[in-house]
Amino acid sequence: PILKLPMIRGIVLIFESMTLGIKSMNDSARISGDEEQLTDSELKLTIILAIGFAIGFFIVIPILTAKFLDSIEPNFVEGLIRIGILLIYLTIIARSRDMHRILQYHGAEHQTINCYESGEDLTVENVRKCSRFHPRCGTSFLLIVILVSILIFGFIDLNDLWIRILSQILLLPIIAGISYELIRSKNPILRSIISPLMYLQILTTRSPDDSMIEVAITALDAVKE
Repeated sequence: PILKLPMIRGIVLIFESMTLGIKSMNDSARISGDEEQLTDSELKLTIILAIGFAIGFFIVIPILTAKFLDSIEPNFVEGLIRIGILLIYLTIIARSRDMHRILQYHGAEHQTINCYESGEDLTVENVRKCSRFHPRCGTSFLLIVILVSILIFGFIDLNDLWIRILSQILLLPIIAGISYELIRSKNPILRSIISPLMYLQILTTRSPDDSMIEVAITALDAVKE
């Protein structure tokens, strides 16, 4: 029950989603007969490396760059650099031929959930009419995390480089917790502020074909049961 409390649940969900995502892709490789599968130790190493790269790209590099530029407002500059890195990263993914099919399934997932939440019957025809953008997508969540970090780090004025890096790493769970509550909020004012962030999903979703929508419907039906 403690793990379902506000603030805490967002932190738990990030690690749970990352773990489930990697395991699911590994299961897909096994089912499709791909011999290149990760062992449990390799899965753990993958997660550790993913966290390490995230800290390196979104905390260490922005701080070092802002320090090098000797900016008057380092927190704001760091935030802009983080947004720039995120956009470049997502653009590279969006242009990758290997990722195109995955992004189509991502679009199918969003359309199916939007159909379900609108109260329509889950049919290919109904799902096809729904938007492939969803307010609770991980893409929007990442951008909210960056925006919240700009606000919170704005109150922290630490000149020592390594203490600044360490403090931002330690504050990440709190920022993630706040960001999760924001993205889940049903407050109309907050939703109107967050809604435009959905359009970042232009980079991370593609229009699916009917077979992909069928897969998404089957997956959602399994979750409901």
